[in-house]
Amino acid sequence: MPYQTNIPNAAQSPGLFPAQANDNFTRLKTIVGANHKFNDSAAVDDGYHQNVKMLPVATPGNDGTVGQAFVNSSNASNELYFKDGLNNVFQITPCLPLRAWVIFDSSGNIVNGGTAKFNVTDVIVQGTGLYKVNFTSAFPSAYYCWNICVMPTSSTGGLIGTSRSSATYGQFTTTTDFQVAVRRASDGSNNGTFQAVSCMFFGG
Repeated sequence: MPYQTNIPNAAQSPGLFPAQANDNFTRLKTIVGANHKFNDSAAVDDGYHQNVKMLPVATPGNDGTVGQAFVNSSNASNELYFKDGLNNVFQITPCLPLRAWVIFDSSGNIVNGGTAKFNVTDVIVQGTGLYKVNFTSAFPSAYYCWNICVMPTSSTGGLIGTSRSSATYGQFTTTTDFQVAVRRASDGSNNGTFQAVSCMFFGG
C-alpha cells in the first residue's frame, strides 16, 4: 500500500481519514521494522537494530564535525568506508580476520599457563626446532597468511621462524594445523633453544 502524504485532506470526506491513517501507520511500521525491532507493546529491545542496509553513494562531503559511514558507489564490491571530521577517508572492509594466535616455548608449552592462545588446542614438538600448531576450529581455507616471530636467548644469536613441509609431516598449511620451523639466521640449521615463538594466522 502506498504512503499517503496529503491526509487529512480538507476537500475529502472525514470518513476516509481513519482508513488512510491506518494505511500510513502500517507502511511506517513496515519501513521501521525492516531494520529495527518494532514491538506493538513496550519492550526492552524497542528500536534495536536488526541489521543496517546502506545504499551505495559517492564519497560524502566533509561537514567538519561528525564521522560518516557509507558504502562507496565507486567500489564495485560495495565495501564499507568511514570519513572522519578531518576529511580523511578509510576503507573498513574487507578485513583479514585473525583466525588463530599462540605463543609457545622451545618445549612446545603454551606460555602464561597455557592461556597465551586463541583457537589453538596445542603445540606438538616434532623434532629439533620443529613444531606443529593444532587449531581448535578448522579454517575455512588452507590459503591464509601467517606471521612468525622468534625471541632468541642471549646465546643463540639471530633466529628466524618459518613454515615447513616434508614427506613425513605433510603440507605446512592445512585448515587444521600449521608446521613451524625455528632456524638459525646464520646457516639455516634447525634450532630448539629459544625463549618463545609468536605465531599469528590471518584470512583463510
